[in-house]
Amino acid sequence: MKKLIFITCCLFLSFSIAAQKDNKQNQDLANPTYCAMIRDGVMKVHLEGSYLVSDVTLSNGTVITTDGNLIKREGDHIVLQNGECVDTTGNVINPSGGYKTEKTYIIKQAKKK
Repeated sequence: MKKLIFITCCLFLSFSIAAQKDNKQNQDLANPTYCAMIRDGVMKVHLEGSYLVSDVTLSNGTVITTDGNLIKREGDHIVLQNGECVDTTGNVINPSGGYKTEKTYIIKQAKKK
C-alpha cells in the first residue's frame, strides 16, 4: 500500500512539472520578442529564428528597423546592443532578462521634418 501511494505521488509530481513547462512555452509563443545580434559583422534583428527583411511597426507605433534601431512614437531613437531584445510593447529587454530603464539606453532625438 505504501508503494502504491508513493508511486501515485511521484506520477502526480511529474505531471505537475510537465504542465508547467508547457505553460511557459505557450507564454513565449504568445509574447514574441525581436532580438538584435551581430551576424557577419552586421547588426541584425530576428524574430523566432528568422531575420527581419523589412522594418516592423508595433501596435503602439514603435518601429523596429532591420539594423537594430528602435524609433519610438515620440521620436526617441534607441540603438539596440548585441543580445538586447524588444517585446511587443516596445520595451527593451537586457540579455539577462530585465527591462532597461530610460537612463540606461542610448537615446537620440530623431530629426523632425
